[in-house]
Amino acid sequence: MLVKQKRFFLYHRMENRKLTTSITLIAKDLKLGEDELPFSINNEEELINKLTRIVKYLLDHDFERLLSAFYRIDLSEQVVNEILHLTPPENIAQELAIKIVERELLKAEFRLKYQS
Repeated sequence: MLVKQKRFFLYHRMENRKLTTSITLIAKDLKLGEDELPFSINNEEELINKLTRIVKYLLDHDFERLLSAFYRIDLSEQVVNEILHLTPPENIAQELAIKIVERELLKAEFRLKYQS
């Protein structure tokens, strides 16, 4: 039983580190301050919700900054174009936010896995 509890604890600690690392990467790539994307976010859903509002703002007011961020995040032009052209307008910001979070979580996972 103790081994099971330890695995559970280690898994959640790793997930928290992955989320925190992802928030750091997103904030850096989108050039956001901590007040715009706080480290107090507790889960992926909360991160996606917060990021959706930010992406919506950037779509409406600073599209060039958003495109530059996609490049830094390494979100493929094909994925971005598919979302922009095939997604209903009211869902574009959320779909882009989801793709950003997925990509940054993957990068965070690799960084943490291969960190010495």
